[in-house]
Amino acid sequence: MSAREENSELETKTVQPVKTFFMLRRLVWVLGIVFVALLPVLSCFDSVCVKSSYSAYYHVNDGIRNVFVGLLFAVSACLFSYKGFDKVEDTWLDAASVFAVFIALCPTRMDGAPSTVLSTVHNGAAVLFFVCIAVVALRPQRHLLNLVPESGKLFERRQFFITSYRVAARVMLAGPIAAVVLTYALGRETFVIWGVELLVIVAFSYYWSVKNKELAVSRADEQVIDHKVPPSQPKARGEIRGVAGELLGIRKLSAS
Repeated sequence: MSAREENSELETKTVQPVKTFFMLRRLVWVLGIVFVALLPVLSCFDSVCVKSSYSAYYHVNDGIRNVFVGLLFAVSACLFSYKGFDKVEDTWLDAASVFAVFIALCPTRMDGAPSTVLSTVHNGAAVLFFVCIAVVALRPQRHLLNLVPESGKLFERRQFFITSYRVAARVMLAGPIAAVVLTYALGRETFVIWGVELLVIVAFSYYWSVKNKELAVSRADEQVIDHKVPPSQPKARGEIRGVAGELLGIRKLSAS
């Protein structure tokens, strides 16, 4: 085999996985945007556009229910297929994919109806789904962020990504908890909960969009595949402390 053929083969082995990772991340955030935009539009043709919650679209009609469930299964498949930079990240993403299935298969209660076991499972799975993604957003990946320049274009600077991850994670953690508390405190869902859920899902999509941008700027996927950069393997003892530090903004992701 000639040197040119060897280089071409090596490039193919690197480029194809990178493209796959890129498209998976893009598909996740696109599915999130489709979810928040398509369900209200479809509901307008049946009743009202804004329901008491996004989960309530499940009960509008069979067609919208199929879209609701199908989008959640698609997100679940993407998260399960996507492989993080270490086993811990994989575990959080796999757990999120399982919770997405529970959200889809365990419907929330209908407006005005009492809570059921399925609706309770639905609410719990929704909270845990976003907790898993928020933890992934906050987990220290300092060696990868160090590949991103500190200066340059505003949306390609290291600090932009750090701030974006923290903001998205805080929304994903606080939003679902607030929605559940409001539901049980008021005894019913309101349009306020719909708005909270809208912000949370947008934060989910925003995180994956920014993550895709970061890894495109740093070319981290390619460098990890080529063994130029090792995958992150944080010590288990520092895992919770590191996530808490990022959530509170008292620890710098970009620190070495």
